[in-house]
Amino acid sequence: MNRAPPADTPWRLYEVVKRDRRPVSEAFQDANREEKANIARELRLLRLAGMPPDRERGIPDIQKCFKWKSPRREEALVHVLKAKPSHWRLYFYVHRQSRIIEFIYAVAKKENRRDPQDEAACKRVLAGRFDGSYGSAPFDLPGGG
Repeated sequence: MNRAPPADTPWRLYEVVKRDRRPVSEAFQDANREEKANIARELRLLRLAGMPPDRERGIPDIQKCFKWKSPRREEALVHVLKAKPSHWRLYFYVHRQSRIIEFIYAVAKKENRRDPQDEAACKRVLAGRFDGSYGSAPFDLPGGG
């Protein structure tokens, strides 16, 4: 029987892997040093606060984005982490039982409102993730850490 880890178990950050590529990490190659620092700070805060965030441990800037359902009825509630003040947005879903937050897409926004293409990109990644054609691996924070 799979049991959930104790509530004080640290949250772990993962990212989707497509063959040998890590599209989320690769997206940050265009980010400058300050943006990478903002992204890493928000990721550390999310790792500490968890999902839903423990407000005593921090308040990462998170919004619910959309719910996705696979043809086999598997579901994922996708959230977006805003790495303010930079314009980077990181899309993720949560494995509550194992206390894993898995990032599926990252984008530098050009406008404040959401781009429907971001949701479409996330849905393509989720389809690959849930059908087994994509994997996941621990997520290394931009700039180390």
